[in-house]
Amino acid sequence: MTKIEKYVLGLDPAWSNKNPSGITLLKYFHNSKPELVRAGRSYDEFYNDGKPVWQNRAEGSKPNFSKIIECCRQNVDLIALDIPLSPQAITGRREADNSISREYSNRKISTHTPSRNCPGELAEIIFNQLIENGFSWGNEYKKTPAFIEVYPHVAIIELFGGDDKCFNQRFRYKVQKRFKYWPDAIREERNFKIISNLNTLRNKIASVVTGIEKILPSLEPNSPYKIMFLKGYEDLLDAILSALVGCNYLDGKAKPLGDQIGVIWVPKK
Repeated sequence: MTKIEKYVLGLDPAWSNKNPSGITLLKYFHNSKPELVRAGRSYDEFYNDGKPVWQNRAEGSKPNFSKIIECCRQNVDLIALDIPLSPQAITGRREADNSISREYSNRKISTHTPSRNCPGELAEIIFNQLIENGFSWGNEYKKTPAFIEVYPHVAIIELFGGDDKCFNQRFRYKVQKRFKYWPDAIREERNFKIISNLNTLRNKIASVVTGIEKILPSLEPNSPYKIMFLKGYEDLLDAILSALVGCNYLDGKAKPLGDQIGVIWVPKK
């Protein structure tokens, strides 16, 4: 029986056009490891070559999904995004956000509270662009092409938890929260810890996704990486995690949390 390849886009969109957004493309066969085939720490980087130029700074810009899809050079089956999405204007917390908090508060996980201003109009632009490009909103299982909302923190727990205790609750890899994670540590110690955790997550993802080594270099915890370098690295990890949830969705191994105005998909065993 011939295996049919599918393509899944994973995005970690910044909630402001001023900041760059991570974006990745996975090639996927049912019951096989997906392959990372294209990535960018920003939309422009994804358009230009599809590989991060780590010595350059990633810049923010508005999303253009017609251009993003064209750059993939393949028919994209699913788009998974880590940003609040809804067919109507988002003005505050949704049932989807509250459902995540209820189910995962014991794992120290909740969602950011969306508002009219953040992500605001950007979420509406993304939703409408995807509809205009022929994608259906995945508030339930839909025929592809479709797009869904996901949440990487939960994906880490559901995909990698269990026997691996470090992934059984909120994993501390968010670069901008390193002061909150380790308030009493000196700067060098905080940097060592956050780089180590980014590398740990990278290696875990590499155990289930091929092609990582071509895109994401292994990190050396004692190296003096710039914070913007590490933030771009983190954004790509979130984009890959988002795409992995998309693969689960295609296999019927994800569940929706939310209602008719917002749904977050999480992997299920």
